[in-house]
Amino acid sequence: MKKLVLIVFSFIFISIFSIITYSYPETIKFKSGKTLDAKIIEKTDKYIKVNISGIPITYYLEDIEAIDGNLIFEQKQTPSTSTTKTPKDIFKDISPAIVYILNKTLTGDKYLGSGFIIDKEGVIITNFHVTQGAKDVYVKLKDGKTYPVSGVIYYDANRDLCIFKINAKDLPTVRLGDSNNISIGEKVYCIGNPLGLEYSFSDGLISGIRNLNNIKYLQFTAPISPGNSGGPLINPQGEVVGIVTFLIEKGQNLNFALAINEIKPYLNNPIKPFTEFVEKVSQADYYLTEGNKYFFGGDYNQAIEYYQKVLQLNPNLAEAYYNLGLAYGSLGQYQKAIEYFQKSIQLDPNLAEAYYFLGNAYVRLGQYQQAIEYYQKSLQLNPNDASAYNNLGLAYINLGQYQQAIEYFQKSLQLDPNNALIYNILGGTYGSLGEYQKEIEYCQKAIQLNPNYALAYTTLGVAYGNLGQYQKAIEYLQKSLQLNPNDALAYYGLGLAYGSLGQYQKSKENLLKAKELFQKQGDYQKSQLVDEELKKLP
Repeated sequence: MKKLVLIVFSFIFISIFSIITYSYPETIKFKSGKTLDAKIIEKTDKYIKVNISGIPITYYLEDIEAIDGNLIFEQKQTPSTSTTKTPKDIFKDISPAIVYILNKTLTGDKYLGSGFIIDKEGVIITNFHVTQGAKDVYVKLKDGKTYPVSGVIYYDANRDLCIFKINAKDLPTVRLGDSNNISIGEKVYCIGNPLGLEYSFSDGLISGIRNLNNIKYLQFTAPISPGNSGGPLINPQGEVVGIVTFLIEKGQNLNFALAINEIKPYLNNPIKPFTEFVEKVSQADYYLTEGNKYFFGGDYNQAIEYYQKVLQLNPNLAEAYYNLGLAYGSLGQYQKAIEYFQKSIQLDPNLAEAYYFLGNAYVRLGQYQQAIEYYQKSLQLNPNDASAYNNLGLAYINLGQYQQAIEYFQKSLQLDPNNALIYNILGGTYGSLGEYQKEIEYCQKAIQLNPNYALAYTTLGVAYGNLGQYQKAIEYLQKSLQLNPNDALAYYGLGLAYGSLGQYQKSKENLLKAKELFQKQGDYQKSQLVDEELKKLP
């Protein structure tokens, strides 16, 4: 009887499972235009199997355009290679996949930009600002053929990214690289349409890797101009590693590309009609992008003006309040920065960065207890933020709570063991507790990591002076001044060391130099300390 019960139960379970499994088929759209509603029973990176009347049927992904509206993204190219190509070959291989973009806006303006094809069925990547405010967008290929944009796969004003589609087939494509493998000093190339000059080719170097608002950008020196926006940044292997995004006009060759890995999670998003994009992309996105552009260019007042326009259109956008906080903080208006950071976390209580920058603003105002509170909230949301531990330690130092400061500096070093600055600060904190040997130990670690770290030599010199080892103190303080001839504290330490050795003329010379530098810095409190030491000299 038990066996029969089990068989019946198994049959019921299988029947229920069958109903659950097959009652919700997917819609498969083929590149031929045919559609099929069927349940997928197996899926690989090459094919899918579907159940049709109990019979498994195989379809290859290369013949499928979308499943339930999700685009099937497929790059039929050779795998990534470490082979370096000549600039001539890079241009020859990639330029056919570069496109010229014309945006005709709702206001009648026209904007030009660049883009590149990542799928032979017409999937193209460019910048959001190239398409913003659009009524119609047209894409011209290298062979002269022109297509209207028919659909949008993804857009993000904050990343300045847009992935869209044209109705075309068998197009040339680029190969996407891995932006996590990029190194400073690596050669890179750009192909685009600067100022409408089609298929201009330039080269340069990766000059920095930046994290701006938790988005990875590649800073590079290849010359670009308006019209390059949306074009590819290419490595020596002929792979696209970034999307040319913006330049800082006040700088020289301060150009930035969105790292290509930032876009990869969105390549298989469902395609939406371009008409829907035109109707739904709000003016707020445009203002946010413009605000970010001015912010990264250092024009904070102009950025604030655009962020305020965003909030007029969308008063519940946490990101706009957060960006306003950053802009006001960059202008030194910390009370206003606090106001906007507070509003951002009211809308998004999980915005760890807002808590962190709230802490920074309170530090600037000398309100260290409030700063500590917000740094700790930031760490609850992001416990691996070494900078938050650093700043917590500094806040505790300002409160005279050196043991707590040491605890947080140690946590910071667990996350970032190569941070010479924190070793030096940790050493100085031990010095404040009179533990000079530990101060020396940590400052020497800082110098091992950065042999040109002038302040670490100063801290070492002060520690040896406190131990009464004046010759060693002089040695390290002089090394500090070789690296930084305007270090007032090093001159002050030298003055004290020479005075302790009875070399009063040298003591006076160094103390007077320290006083001069302290006064130039506007630090009159330390200048008065120097006066007191000068009075002690015979």
